[in-house]
Amino acid sequence: MVRFASTFGRTDLADAGRWLADHPPGPSPDVICHGDLHPFNLLADGDRVTVLDWSTALLAPRAHDVGFTSLQLSEPALRVPGWQRPLVRAFGRVLARRFIRDYQRQAAVTVGPGELRWHQAVVCLRALVEVASWVHEGTADAHAGHPWLINGPAFARRLARLTGVPVRAR
Repeated sequence: MVRFASTFGRTDLADAGRWLADHPPGPSPDVICHGDLHPFNLLADGDRVTVLDWSTALLAPRAHDVGFTSLQLSEPALRVPGWQRPLVRAFGRVLARRFIRDYQRQAAVTVGPGELRWHQAVVCLRALVEVASWVHEGTADAHAGHPWLINGPAFARRLARLTGVPVRAR
């Protein structure tokens, strides 16, 4: 991601990526991660759940999927009037905490808060680098309404908070 960010002229993202590479969480066993686990990739039929769209699957610590999903829940990609945004985010944070708690209980594992924040930051970086590619290619308008564009400012704030690197959304 650092190389791509540099190619797109985004030294802020490249610096944040280098910080993440220099400050990884402790070792954790790799598992099969979905890479894009959110409610629209689930089909539920009673007690049965089918996970769809494995196009971004990878081997990574389980904190990667937990980080991705909890980030998506805590930063819902919804266009709402400004006064409603804090309410939507508060509800999203409640859902994210519940997801993390239930995941840890059902999987009988613990995902540490530092590990979770690091993986959430990686997801933020991935999203912001993808947006940078759209801007670089002049295709950002074709992606209007995409969750990465809607959440860009929130992702930039999260990434900057963790890495200490000032990051812009676009």
